[in-house]
Amino acid sequence: ISMQYNVYYMDFKNEITLLGALGSNGLPLMTNVSKSFRSGLEFDIKYRINKSFSLTNSSNYSHCLIQGDEKSYQPLYTPKLIINQGVLYTYKGFDIGILAKYNSKSYINSDNTVTIPEFMVFNANISYTYKQYSVLLQGNNITNTQYYTSGYAMGGSRYLFVNAPLSGYFTLKAAF
Repeated sequence: ISMQYNVYYMDFKNEITLLGALGSNGLPLMTNVSKSFRSGLEFDIKYRINKSFSLTNSSNYSHCLIQGDEKSYQPLYTPKLIINQGVLYTYKGFDIGILAKYNSKSYINSDNTVTIPEFMVFNANISYTYKQYSVLLQGNNITNTQYYTSGYAMGGSRYLFVNAPLSGYFTLKAAF
């Protein structure tokens, strides 16, 4: 078993941060806030069950606040909880893995009234390594879940950008 954790606290003065709206040119609007902080706990663990199976977890819990002159709110696109949980099977040069990723809701406006919903997606991969050669087949969002990680609010409406559906790629590597 191997574990690692980090505790962080960042205190900002005059931070430039997102407002959650787009300007007339389509770019995100930003503003200067007098005071803000970001804090949290990061935790990583890898547990080898036996010669072939391993479990992994990488989690982050954050507590962040923009302390403006008129109001305080959570920073945009900052979920409080992110969890990545994986299972890996290894046998004679083959690695087969499944990874689940969870993001809690996050806000897309500075009133903290409009959110990006929480989501969970699953990815899978299989790889084979022989001497200095390796091949990898990666499948992303294998359950074809519709989920969002970005968006904006305008005129009381929420506009979310859809992430990629089921997708994949193939990688071939050679080390010389």
